[in-house]
Amino acid sequence: MISAGTWKRRLINLISSKDDPMPIPHSDALVFFGATGDLAYKQIFPALQAMIRRGHLDIPIIGVATT
Repeated sequence: MISAGTWKRRLINLISSKDDPMPIPHSDALVFFGATGDLAYKQIFPALQAMIRRGHLDIPIIGVATT
């Protein structure tokens, strides 16, 4: 069994590899479903707001709901 730390180091090594000819893809937008739900108001929106405030999220956010 490989520990979580080992997986994290392997992922970082893959991402930071200089000889990789493929660039890391950038998302065009973040779409989430259930934007009018209770979970969105209590958990999702505050988390997204914190990510934007810290500069970790610089893409458009699209919320989808049925009502």
